[in-house]
Amino acid sequence: MIILIFFLCHWFLSLFSQTFFLHRYSS
Repeated sequence: MIILIFFLCHWFLSLFSQTFFLHRYSS
């Protein structure tokens, strides 16, 4: 179960950082 939560957290963080950097470099 821990691995699942870790994977989800990692995926969420990756997605968030990707969109964040995209918006940041966009402007």
